[in-house]
Amino acid sequence: MVKSIDFYEHWNKNRIGAHRKRFLHRERISLNILSQILKKGATFLDAGCGNGMFLQRVKEKFPEVNLRGADYSPAEVIESRKQGFNVRRADFGKSIPFKGGEFDVVYAAELIEHLYNPDLFLEESNRSK
Repeated sequence: MVKSIDFYEHWNKNRIGAHRKRFLHRERISLNILSQILKKGATFLDAGCGNGMFLQRVKEKFPEVNLRGADYSPAEVIESRKQGFNVRRADFGKSIPFKGGEFDVVYAAELIEHLYNPDLFLEESNRSK
């Protein structure tokens, strides 16, 4: 088994104020897609949520959606939790640390291409109860 390494600690330590407050084009597109599929009361997982910035955008646009997050970096999990989000540390090479069938939507931007076994992540994302 290949051991995962947390390269994201660097970004957490070196994040500069407004540096990452700008909204990326792909995030705008993602919000538009989510507006078509997220229903009131749905449960949404941001897999690889980082510091929770995208979760914050989803919360602003869809306040009636239950939000969860997961990230490999302990520092990023702490940052997300500081914003009040339910976020767990996850090694996506092994599992998603939530019950099966818990999510209506699993969002994974900038994540799957970093995994050694993306099929496992997709299977985990689609677990039934």
